[in-house]
Amino acid sequence: MVTRNWRGRHRIGSTVRASHPREQRQPGDRSIWLREELVKGRNYFDLLRAGIGSWFVMHSCFYLRPETDATSSGSWVLLALQTVILVAAVAMQMMRWSGKISLFAPVFFLMGLTAGVCSWQVALFAAMLVWVLNCILPNPETFLLVQAIALAGFSYLFLGTITVMTLLGAALVFLPVVVSLLMKEQLMLKNKSPRTAESGALA
Repeated sequence: MVTRNWRGRHRIGSTVRASHPREQRQPGDRSIWLREELVKGRNYFDLLRAGIGSWFVMHSCFYLRPETDATSSGSWVLLALQTVILVAAVAMQMMRWSGKISLFAPVFFLMGLTAGVCSWQVALFAAMLVWVLNCILPNPETFLLVQAIALAGFSYLFLGTITVMTLLGAALVFLPVVVSLLMKEQLMLKNKSPRTAESGALA
């Protein structure tokens, strides 16, 4: 009898510790929790495939003659083609259809994408900064906004200018935010279903 009561108290105590406010999301909390994201293998896969894919799109899949002027019409056509491909990739990652269009924030995919598009130092330090500031960022929209600004800032710091590639990378990062504003839909994380996110927002 004593053993049974002790076990019951032990279970109750475990439940109380597990339900500590700091260990669970509060209703309406849309912030990105780093410790939750780091344990998802899918995030590392997204990071890797986006980095490799964007590098091939920007540096290997298309060819211009070495003597081609960077300001020539051919260069701008190539950049436009690369931009269309990358925008399509981001759109495929951020949109899901489940009776209606739901928008997701492909955070790790975008970090890998910027590593292939921008200078890797710029992408790395921008990612580090946004994760450091993440504790005060309330939702995925502000997370991506800060990341886009950080890309421009570190490009100016390391390269002395904000390059066209950096502007492209920042625009790709900010694209989900623009779409969410136009559609008046919140960006969600991939681990949340649309119904879960809506119930959290209403709570």
